Amino acid sequence: MAKYSIEDTTLTNIANAIRNKTGDSATLKPSEMPTAIEGIETGSSGEMNVKILTKMSGNIDGNPKYILQRLITEIPTITVSGTSMQSAFEDCINLTKIPTLNTNTIRNMQNMFRNCAKLTEIPLLNTSNATNFYYMFADCDNLITIPQFDTSNVKDMSYMFYNCYALESIPLLNTSNVTKMDYMFYSCRSLLEIPQFDTSNVTNMSYMLYGCDNLITIPLLNTSKVTAMTYVFYSCDKLKTIPQLDLSSATSINYILTNCPALENFGGFLNLGAAYLTSRAENYTAYKLDLSKSTKLTHDSLMNVINGLYDIATLGCKIQQLTIGATNLAKLTAEEIAIATSKGWSVA
Repeated sequence: MAKYSIEDTTLTNIANAIRNKTGDSATLKPSEMPTAIEGIETGSSGEMNVKILTKMSGNIDGNPKYILQRLITEIPTITVSGTSMQSAFEDCINLTKIPTLNTNTIRNMQNMFRNCAKLTEIPLLNTSNATNFYYMFADCDNLITIPQFDTSNVKDMSYMFYNCYALESIPLLNTSNVTKMDYMFYSCRSLLEIPQFDTSNVTNMSYMLYGCDNLITIPLLNTSKVTAMTYVFYSCDKLKTIPQLDLSSATSINYILTNCPALENFGGFLNLGAAYLTSRAENYTAYKLDLSKSTKLTHDSLMNVINGLYDIATLGCKIQQLTIGATNLAKLTAEEIAIATSKGWSVA
């Protein structure tokens, strides 16, 4: 097993970690401290096991989380076994480099690199058997991009790049089996674009692109199965273009486009209200749909919204409100507004 040397300045911290684990309150001198990590390996459940050499009592187990999170900047060769690497490198705030890992048996990569704040790149890992990428790179503040992982079996990508502030680009990943993308790119402030992902099986996109300040356009995404779309584009300050969104299955869309001041071209909502209003009790107020901050919307974009409204007038539902604001209202004629009201919608 490979050794990883530790500088003398860190020995006292390692000693403290050992003392905390063993309950030993004795004062230990740096000269009595461990001088090297014998090796690091993953257990069957993905936990990190650290063996430390010590002059006092032979090999003893140290506090692996403390050592990994605070002291290690690079990881030696790791023996990977089992099917999980959940939280394997979580909170390793000083880690700058990951070795090539044999991950061909790993299915669970949840939280694997979460809060690795100094990590700027990731090696190409074998992810062909992975199904869970939940929180995989969340809070990796300096991560700029990722390799072309094989994600053909992944089902959960929620929170995958949560708060990855420096992330600029994403390769086209195979997302054909993914069902969850909620919070996937939350606050990815440097992200310039997203590929045309296969979202045909996704059911949850809530907060997916929340606060992506530098996104300008969105590709056409299949949202026909999505039920939850709250806050998807909330505060996307520079977003100018969004294709039509199929909301035939959507039961929750509150604040989906709120605070998108640069939005000009919008394909509208297909069947807005079809699922929510027919799945709730009569007279239920379903939506908080507010486009009033998107004052640059073209006339055609506003008509795309109105024409895509589901006709709820015959369903006995309470009138639903579409808020577009005074600036956008002035772009429409009374006859055009009447199209919405005839379908059971109030335009304000």
